[in-house]
Amino acid sequence: MHDLILAGQGEARFHQLRANGMKAAIKTRRFSLSAGSRIASIGNHQARQFDRVSGQLLVLQLSRIPKSPDVTCEYSLESGQLLLQSSGDKRASQQEMAMAVLSAMGRSDAAPILANMIKTGPDHLRWEAMRHALALDTEAGLRALIEIANSTGESLAGPANRLLAQLQTSYPQLAQKEAA
Repeated sequence: MHDLILAGQGEARFHQLRANGMKAAIKTRRFSLSAGSRIASIGNHQARQFDRVSGQLLVLQLSRIPKSPDVTCEYSLESGQLLLQSSGDKRASQQEMAMAVLSAMGRSDAAPILANMIKTGPDHLRWEAMRHALALDTEAGLRALIEIANSTGESLAGPANRLLAQLQTSYPQLAQKEAA
């Protein structure tokens, strides 16, 4: 996104993100705005924030939307903690909503379909499918979780192993089920 200030004055902040999992380091820079000022936010690791406008501010904005948008993340400026994440892809967003509705309805018959969704697609969508499959049908979800945890080269293997260990610690009967 490129902003060009055509008229007016104000103040803004520019945030640069250095993400590291669920936490991030955010470097913030303050600056004044006036006619001719330019702001370029490139990629999903930069953002600008208008803080104060004196009277009116006329901004010409050029933005390009990627064909396959990444996940949109919202971080706390104070702590760097990840607060919210949502899909930037319309189809993935629709699938996430459908999963949430099926889970809210308690549709355990959807668990095998959700477990199958774990095999392809963006990681965030696959992880959501895993969570909902586990919630709707523990056995089907656990089978899918174990499969991902044991897959070499799988991008979700690390988080899947951590979740599996956490579940086995909290619910020892799951470890017995896995052994069986």
